[in-house]
Amino acid sequence: MSRPDDDRGAGRARAFYDRHSALFETHAGPTIQSGLFCVGPGGHEDPAASNRELARRAGLRPGERVLDAGCGLCGPALDIAAAWPDVQIDALTISPVQVARSRERIQAVALQDRVRVHEGDYHALPFADGTFDLVWYFESTGYSHDLPRLFAEAARVLRPGGRLYVKDAWRDEEPLGAQARIDLDRFDVVWAARTPSRSETRAALEGAGLRVEHMALIADQVGFDHMRGAMFDWRTDGRFAVNAYGERFMPDYTELPILMGEALARKPG
Repeated sequence: MSRPDDDRGAGRARAFYDRHSALFETHAGPTIQSGLFCVGPGGHEDPAASNRELARRAGLRPGERVLDAGCGLCGPALDIAAAWPDVQIDALTISPVQVARSRERIQAVALQDRVRVHEGDYHALPFADGTFDLVWYFESTGYSHDLPRLFAEAARVLRPGGRLYVKDAWRDEEPLGAQARIDLDRFDVVWAARTPSRSETRAALEGAGLRVEHMALIADQVGFDHMRGAMFDWRTDGRFAVNAYGERFMPDYTELPILMGEALARKPG
């Protein structure tokens, strides 16, 4: 199996989310993330609570302007905007299907004055230099075919002193064993992605002139039960049955060399 190459990466991501976004929303809701932070009473997985925790970890402050790069269906953007009433969020997705659905969702909760969704490629941002206080990527960097260019664009649109936050899956460092390579390639094909490593992500951040302030694995802080549970429906006989989401994305790996991580970087100034 081969991974998306540089020429096809953006097109593959667009086609993937145009095709599957309704499936995600129907079965898992508008937050399209695999791992959720376990916060709140009992430490259970709740998408809205996890999204608020992501904003807190990114250091979101009142009155800031944020770029949600790879925003999906604006599940995180709307949860965060509801909790931070004076924050402005520009959300960007390459999928026109996601743009249309996100605008419906924004209108439904009357947040169109503070959450704006744009169609575009996050490697070539349609914003002026120094526009944002904060840029974040919530499980979206794996769709980049050019991490140095991705983060260089983020650095360009950040104000001096602005921050960049990443929460995503990272692959193990090379060399990988034969089965791990097979599973990683299968994962990337299924998700139309290219999973970066921790060191690759750091190098791209630093190459963009950003100062990495924090970088760590967070596998012990996130859970995957919400994602797994969304792959099953109750049958009328009281049993679970794999649904359409599960049929398409049910994990089938022996040695998948991937863990969830986060990074926080800052633009000097």
